[in-house]
Amino acid sequence: MAIPKPPDGFLRRESPYFKISMEYSTPNTCFPPTYTVDPAHPYLFAFRNSYIDIAFCRNSVHYMAKIVARAKLVENVRSVADNNRVHSVVCDLPTNSGGTDTGPTALELALMALADCAVTIYADVAKRSKVEITSLEAVAEAEKSPDSPKIGDVSLKIKVTSKARKQLLEAIWRRTEANCPVLAIFKEPITIKAELEASSE
Repeated sequence: MAIPKPPDGFLRRESPYFKISMEYSTPNTCFPPTYTVDPAHPYLFAFRNSYIDIAFCRNSVHYMAKIVARAKLVENVRSVADNNRVHSVVCDLPTNSGGTDTGPTALELALMALADCAVTIYADVAKRSKVEITSLEAVAEAEKSPDSPKIGDVSLKIKVTSKARKQLLEAIWRRTEANCPVLAIFKEPITIKAELEASSE
């Protein structure tokens, strides 16, 4: 069984316990012999009745790709946001807030992004782990007071149906939690540099 080649900058070592290559975060340690390999799921290792992920770490400088999003006002409070490529979405406010309700609010879009990110990452991890999924859905909810621009009590629930064992599905979820970028933003908000570029006509 061959583990896919890791990206440049990841560590690779040969385990003395398995005749396969493994990438993991501590270069001077090995998985104990009580771990076993499930050939059907090369990204997951079985330990007793549970599964753990193969852990990756970088030993080189991170190179970050720039992601760009733009939004332009169309009329009233309706705008069009795009990803600086070929995709766009209309955002608006409900009629009771002065809009025309032609699209989700920016806040709703943020929750939609959270739910979609969870589904996308879970599906990707499942595919890489050779786990077939019958159905997959994510529901994100948040509480918001009418008097505050902020939301609170955010919850995210994944509903998955598969013939795979429950332990595998739980292991995929743990990997999803660790690799979902939108979930990371909600959990650990990043510093944003905001500025105004104004010009008078």
